[in-house]
Amino acid sequence: MTTQVYDSNLVFVTLAGRPIDSGRAESEFVSTEYNAEHVTETVGADGEVTVARTNNNSGTLKIKLVQTSSGHTLLTQLYATAKLTPGGTLMDFEIRDINGAMLEHCQCYFKKPSASPYGANAAEREWTFGTGDLIREAE
Repeated sequence: MTTQVYDSNLVFVTLAGRPIDSGRAESEFVSTEYNAEHVTETVGADGEVTVARTNNNSGTLKIKLVQTSSGHTLLTQLYATAKLTPGGTLMDFEIRDINGAMLEHCQCYFKKPSASPYGANAAEREWTFGTGDLIREAE
């Protein structure tokens, strides 16, 4: 049995060419998910199975940051710019995970800004993005 070491500082996130390295949430600070199953099955009356692949690589990306962080301020500024840009703005997004030698990248757009909870302690703010072509690959 081998021992593995994970270090969240070895997960690099960039959006619009700028690093998101400040104020990451303690739990999941970034996540990606495909919007559709990549394979569907059809089972015939005789039990024969046909598998169909989808070409839908659209996905949802989420970034969670502490409300007082410079990362959250950056996303707030990028969102304000995107809102004022006719037709919106596509931005390059990348996650480079050195721990697991994985790379995820795409062009994305803001789906919605973060909610704005306030309380006795600094809250996490979750930003949601969409993409038409989420690419995951081993490095």
